[in-house]
Amino acid sequence: MISNGENKARQRDVVRKEAPIQKDWMSLALSGPSMLHVCWELTWSRLVMVASYLHAEQQELEKGLRLYDVTGISFNGNNARSWVDIRIKGEANDCFIPNVQPNCTYLADFGLFHEDRFYPILRSETVTTPSQLGNQIAWKYRFCPDADKLSIQ
Repeated sequence: MISNGENKARQRDVVRKEAPIQKDWMSLALSGPSMLHVCWELTWSRLVMVASYLHAEQQELEKGLRLYDVTGISFNGNNARSWVDIRIKGEANDCFIPNVQPNCTYLADFGLFHEDRFYPILRSETVTTPSQLGNQIAWKYRFCPDADKLSIQ
């Protein structure tokens, strides 16, 4: 038999899982020596506001990321060394970006594409990839300190 206190706790857990997103946020992190992981959440109200500003229906907007290489510069939004756009399909709220360059500093914007133009909404903090020379060794020991004791057959 479930006590009244346990039942209320379960109800709170259900509400938390089904509750709408309360805050817009974005994170960029290393997932390996040459891979980044980006995740984000955007509130419904922010999405509606941006769609209204663009005079577009939500279905006309495509989610995406713009990944900037900002190595060695004070980024002002327009002076990246290079950038690449990544289109996001469906309801995804995270993305792995493989094959990033060693010893580079990256940041990402999450935004919406409309009529072939990107409209940024959220911006991550920067992350710097390890140098090429030591990246495999550094990651080997970071995630498996006893790696030299292991034998891979």
